[in-house]
Amino acid sequence: MFVNATALLPDGWISVEERLPEDDLPKNTKRLSIKVLVASSNGRRNGVRTISRQRWVTNCNPLEYHKWEWSRDAECITHWMPLPEPPEEEAYENLCSENA
Repeated sequence: MFVNATALLPDGWISVEERLPEDDLPKNTKRLSIKVLVASSNGRRNGVRTISRQRWVTNCNPLEYHKWEWSRDAECITHWMPLPEPPEEEAYENLCSENA
């Protein structure tokens, strides 16, 4: 599901020209994927959605990493933001017991 991206650009959105998600990771991280919320605009897929920023290992001894890339179907991404933390476990359990 896509939402109108221009209506949802409050503080917290980061321009891809300013920085990318991997810029916040430690320099020698072994992490291969970062899931974020992105805003895109290209006429076909305008909106907001979750997508991964990822890289691949090309050699196992020693490990060699490819550069970071957006996952497939990533077109004209203009802004991104980290995903929010999940709800507190206690609050989630209360919600589930109320709906049972």
